Amino acid sequence: QGHEKSHVPKIVAPSQVRRLEPFPVRVVVGVEHIHEMQVFHYIDWISLKLGAVQVGFSSIAPIFCQPVIVFELTLENDTILHAQEHCNLHGIWESEPCEIHVI
Repeated sequence: QGHEKSHVPKIVAPSQVRRLEPFPVRVVVGVEHIHEMQVFHYIDWISLKLGAVQVGFSSIAPIFCQPVIVFELTLENDTILHAQEHCNLHGIWESEPCEIHVI
């Protein structure tokens, strides 16, 4: 209980992008506060999915890294992104969907 605020990944991306132009998608683990990274409690990976297809994945080292990853994407069509992360103590958590429109 209360783990949601520090474990749910949040996607930060523009709501509208130009077709096939690269744009950043930032995934931050923690809605109100970034998840702490300690020797015995840490986020070890973050993934980004476009629908059911994984389009990005990053492993993270405890202590040295923050659970914040930026992926660079290009899109042809409107899509919905989802992010997931894995906490070594509390398992896998998924973000709210992030809808992006292509113009």
